[in-house]
Amino acid sequence: MRVSARDIERAWDALGTLRGWDFSKVRDARGPTPWDYDDVVRAHLRPEHRVLDVGTGGGERFIGLASEFRHGVGVDAARSMLGTARDNASRAGAHEMTFALMDAAALAFGEASFDVVLTRHVQIHEEQIARVLRPGGLFITQEVGYDNTLNIWPAFGWDREAWGWDTDTVLAALVPRLRDAGFHIRTQCEYDVPYMFLDLESFLFWIRSVPFPEEVTLDAHGDALLRFVRDNSSADGIHTNEQRILVVAEKVA
Repeated sequence: MRVSARDIERAWDALGTLRGWDFSKVRDARGPTPWDYDDVVRAHLRPEHRVLDVGTGGGERFIGLASEFRHGVGVDAARSMLGTARDNASRAGAHEMTFALMDAAALAFGEASFDVVLTRHVQIHEEQIARVLRPGGLFITQEVGYDNTLNIWPAFGWDREAWGWDTDTVLAALVPRLRDAGFHIRTQCEYDVPYMFLDLESFLFWIRSVPFPEEVTLDAHGDALLRFVRDNSSADGIHTNEQRILVVAEKVA
């Protein structure tokens, strides 16, 4: 992939203003993985379930699961995300879903309010999750691994440890925390596979959307963006890696 600074500028401007966490337009490819998050969650949902999605963002993933349960509540700490989530739910006809502004560290629900709690790529507050789950209820989480997109950090001069990158997204740290909070671990697994953005627009959308130590802008990071793309590209796309962990845990009765 041959890219110039002008190519990056054009693609950047074409993205416009981003809303929510809709990554459906990202064209990517990855190595074989042992699970798919949506498939794992669907396998554990039942028509009678009441489900909480913590850190729901624009509700994109959660709304796609709406047909699998009775009622869903999505919470997020960003007010702007909730407006997007409500719009997305309305367009999808997901009328049995509600959304609320809420801190994941202080969930404003009574004890045993939900049958299933979901989190995906957000900080986990296991005591809160255990409190709002009924006995025998399930917590399902997919998290970004500590070594995810490992080549991107040094390319932009970022230090993961100095920034406070969440080392709790390592199975060896997360699983004991969940057990201490009263969970029985049903499933725990991890993968680290090659990952590739198939075009420049997809890479730029991604790097503008995910949290990093600082907001990525053309003025501050244009040179770094160009170097990274040139150094990590082939004819097929822009290369990095994807690391994920998955845990399915049952609240002990």
